[in-house]
Amino acid sequence: MINKNLQLNKFVIISIGLIYTYLFYLSYILVLNTVYGYMGFEIIESRLENVNITLCTFLIAVAPLIFYNGIKQISSFLAIFIYYILYVPIIISYFFELSGSSGYLFYQQLLFMIGMIIIFLSDQINFKGRFIINSKINISHMLFIVTLLIITYIIMIYHDNLRFVSIEDVYVQRASNKDFGQRNIFGYIYIWLSNALIPFLLSYGLFAKKYKYFFLGILACLIVFMATAAKSVLTYPLLILLIYLFFRGRSLKYTFAFIGFSLSVLLLFIINSDVNLLTSLFLMRTIGNGGSLTRHYHDFFLNHPHTYYSHVNVVNLFTNSYPFKDLSIGQVVGREYYSYDMNANANFWATDGIASLGDFGIIISSVILFLVFVVFNNLSKSYNKLFLIMVLIPYLFSLLNTSLFSSIISGGALIIFLLLSTRHINQKISLKEQESKKVVS
Repeated sequence: MINKNLQLNKFVIISIGLIYTYLFYLSYILVLNTVYGYMGFEIIESRLENVNITLCTFLIAVAPLIFYNGIKQISSFLAIFIYYILYVPIIISYFFELSGSSGYLFYQQLLFMIGMIIIFLSDQINFKGRFIINSKINISHMLFIVTLLIITYIIMIYHDNLRFVSIEDVYVQRASNKDFGQRNIFGYIYIWLSNALIPFLLSYGLFAKKYKYFFLGILACLIVFMATAAKSVLTYPLLILLIYLFFRGRSLKYTFAFIGFSLSVLLLFIINSDVNLLTSLFLMRTIGNGGSLTRHYHDFFLNHPHTYYSHVNVVNLFTNSYPFKDLSIGQVVGREYYSYDMNANANFWATDGIASLGDFGIIISSVILFLVFVVFNNLSKSYNKLFLIMVLIPYLFSLLNTSLFSSIISGGALIIFLLLSTRHINQKISLKEQESKKVVS
C-alpha cells in the first residue's frame, strides 16, 4: 500500500512538472519569442520540426523529479523554486536557442539535469548534532534596536530625498538617489536590512505573536522603498503574511504540486491574454530571463576568459586574476548582448558555473550549493518549516538571480545562518515549541 502511494505521488509530481514544462514551451513560442525576441528569446526553427529532440528535451526537463521526495528539509522547498523558475526555463531555452548539433544540445541539457538532481539530493544528508551559539543576549530585542538605528540612519542620509513614488517612477527615484548612503559597509547594511532583517522581523513577529516586530518590518520596508525604490521590498510584508495565513494549519507536503499548479495557471492565463504587466514581470523577467541569460553566458564564455571564481572578491584579493577589470560579469555580458548600461546579472549556474569554469562548472556550482544546503538544513532542522520559508523569501529571489556567493553575503544567507544558530531564536521559534501542532511538515 505504501509503495502504491509513493508511485502515485511520484506520478502526480512528474505529471505536474510535464504540464508546467509544456506550458512554458508554448509561452516561449507564443509570447517570449513573438513579443520579446529583441531581448534574445530566439528560436532555431529546425528544432521545432524535430519531434525526437523535442521529446528528449521534455524527458530531461522532468527526469530530476524522480529524485524529489517531498518537503523533508528546508532545502527541499528551495529546490522546488530552482526547478520551476530556473531549471525548466534553462532546458527549454537551450532547446530553442543553443546553436550546435542535437548531441551538443543534449550534452548541455544533461549537465543541468545532473546539477538539478544533486540539488534535490541535498535533503538526504542528516547530521545528528546541531551548531548552537550559546548567548544570553536577547537576539530578537537586539534586532529590533539595530533595525531602528538603521532606519534612523536612512532618514538622516536621505531626508529630503525620501519619496513614495509610483511604479512608473521607480527608475527615476533610483537614479536620483544612487549616490546616497551606498558607500563601503553602509551599502551592505542596506542589503542586509532588506534581505535578512526585514523578513526575520516580519516572520518572527507573526510566529512569536509579538506584532511590534511585524509593524517595524513594515515601516522598514516603506523607508527602504522611499529611499531606494526597491519594488520587491515593498511586497515582503504582504507576501509573508499571505504565506503565513495560507499555510498555517495546512500540510506542506503538497507544496510542489501547489506551486506547480499555480505557476501553470499563470502561464495559461498569459498565453490566452494580451500582453500586459504580468507578461513582462512574471513571464519575461521572472521565468524567461533565467533560461535565456544562461544561454547568453554560455555563448559569451566560449570566446572569453573564465573567471575561475575571481569574480568573488575574497578570491580575487589573493589571486588578482579577475579578467574584466572594473566591470562585473553581468555588466560585461550586458554590454555584449543588450545595451551599454545593462547589468545582466544571472543565476549561480551561469556565474559560478559557466563563467567560472565552463561546462564542468555547472556540476561544481551544483555541488557547492548542495553543501550550502546541507549546512543550512543542519542549522534549521529544529525550526518550523513555515517560519523558515517566510524568512527565506528574499534570499530565494537573490539565489535565482545572482551568484551563489553574492546571495550568501548580499542575499542575507550568512546573517540568517547566524540568527538561526542562536539559542534565543531557537527557543522562541522551535518546531517543538511553536506551531508544531498547526503545521504538518
